[in-house]
Amino acid sequence: MTDEEQGLPVDPAAPPPGERDAAARDSVHDPVMKARRVNVHYGDKHAVRNVSLDIGRNQVLAMIGPSGCGKSTFLRCLNRMNDTIAGARVDGTITLDGQDIYDPTQDVAQLRGREAAGEFEGAGQRSVLVAQQRRANLRAH
Repeated sequence: MTDEEQGLPVDPAAPPPGERDAAARDSVHDPVMKARRVNVHYGDKHAVRNVSLDIGRNQVLAMIGPSGCGKSTFLRCLNRMNDTIAGARVDGTITLDGQDIYDPTQDVAQLRGREAAGEFEGAGQRSVLVAQQRRANLRAH
């Protein structure tokens, strides 16, 4: 019987029952950033599905996978670079030091200033994403 069926409070950020064991196994002590059930859509295209992970303080994170699997798309969510793409929609919760980065009161330029540039599929793509981030920060001011 689920917590909900038992009338117990249900944490909306908690993973579904089938994913709880993996979430406990993969938990990070003192995470600086948490992503819960993150989905990204570009129009009708569902590009990223139900990603949940913790990033520990001073932890290095490597994401590997084939081209086009959503690595860069997910990383763009962490500094809200998908905000600059017409038709992009991000669902789920991403927190940085306990604060929802998609909160309407979040200063996006300040958020992007805190985030480190990621390593992407190639130096050229990384340069393009860093340049896009700088332009977005300039537009915000």
